Amino acid sequence: MTGIVNLMLFLIGSVYMEVKSFISKYSLLFSKNQVHFSKKYNQQHILIYAIYQKDNLRLDSLNVIKTAKALGLFIIMVNTSRLLPSSVSEIKDFVDIYVERPNFGYDFGSYKYAINLINNDKKYMVSKKIIILNDSVFSCSKNLNQTFQDLLNEKYNVVGVTENLDIEHHIASYCMSF
Repeated sequence: MTGIVNLMLFLIGSVYMEVKSFISKYSLLFSKNQVHFSKKYNQQHILIYAIYQKDNLRLDSLNVIKTAKALGLFIIMVNTSRLLPSSVSEIKDFVDIYVERPNFGYDFGSYKYAINLINNDKKYMVSKKIIILNDSVFSCSKNLNQTFQDLLNEKYNVVGVTENLDIEHHIASYCMSF
């Protein structure tokens, strides 16, 4: 009898956890993009920074936005999770547009959202370079300034930090400019 009770409790618990997980996962699909703040654009180069960070921004990501801002970039940060209000306040001095959106489409979905934002507002069309970057790799502080300067080099139409020969020759999408 104890074995049957334990089996029933296990099955009920398993079903409960599956339902809870399903609701958590798919409720984000029906939530809307939330623009927390948006500042005036002054014809700078643009950094689209796609992140997936919950509650607090990682230190390496904070370093990325501080370095980019010091170089005068207009920063659009798109997060597929949610930062705490205190963390959102912390990035206001460095980020120009901060958006939280459902985690659908991974970094490409975030790039698409930001590029649509740029395409739908003609004032952004004067930007000479757009950098797309995601937080899937940790960045180091050494030479980050130079990396951004290389990405902004107007001598080249497209610059990437990694070439990939898997399937076909291409530039990896986690860090490139055009």
